[in-house]
Amino acid sequence: MGDAYLQQLKRGTFEMIFLSLLSKKPMYGGEIMAILNTEGSPYFSGAREGSVYPVFYRLEDAGYIKSVPNGNQKKDFHITESGLQKLYEMKSRWNGFTSKVNFFLDYIVEEEQQ
Repeated sequence: MGDAYLQQLKRGTFEMIFLSLLSKKPMYGGEIMAILNTEGSPYFSGAREGSVYPVFYRLEDAGYIKSVPNGNQKKDFHITESGLQKLYEMKSRWNGFTSKVNFFLDYIVEEEQQ
């Protein structure tokens, strides 16, 4: 269950994480992979193009980011205004969701201790 469960968690959070990173500054895919592999270790380390770029394409198709050539044969991804709005919505839902998950996890622990 461990690896499959972690994969599901990662898939469910990539879009939110990418939008959050891009809200700070435009980046190309390699920069985001490097951040995932260093700052996201151990949960997001091992990020590869095959898992990262499909997320970029989904976000771009939805209008949340746009790719812009940066003159170095690479494209920088920029967050759009609708991408910022989506990020705020995702963050709000994430906070509510994790609060409820933590409630249930704490509830189970409290019940076991009684």
